[in-house]
Amino acid sequence: MNSVNLTGRLTRDPELKHTNTNEVAVCSFTIAVKSFGDKEDYFFNCVTWRNTAENLVKYQKKGNMIAVSGELQSRKYEKDGQNRTAIEVNARFIDFIEPKNSSESEPNPPEKNSDKLNKDIEENEKDLPF
Repeated sequence: MNSVNLTGRLTRDPELKHTNTNEVAVCSFTIAVKSFGDKEDYFFNCVTWRNTAENLVKYQKKGNMIAVSGELQSRKYEKDGQNRTAIEVNARFIDFIEPKNSSESEPNPPEKNSDKLNKDIEENEKDLPF
């Protein structure tokens, strides 16, 4: 089974690109994951595609904490005449945990949004025939 689940902080702003053939959105990013007991961080190169890629670039930036679920993949490439292999996480799902500065994350507190929703529901219930 090839399954990876990581929670860490973005080490740089995610980069959005598009494939040459289909113009499919692809985003590469790196997360730093703290390990239990060790005093060092582990860095994982990740890639995600399509809507997930576009949303990551739109809503996240360097320092934000995210959770990534996916699988490891390897790809071969040539650099300076040498064959190389890169191993990265193909992120299928990304959860936005919280930004580094949590005051930026929610311009409107959730209570105000839920109060508005409750008010809308009450107004709509008045129109019901029963």
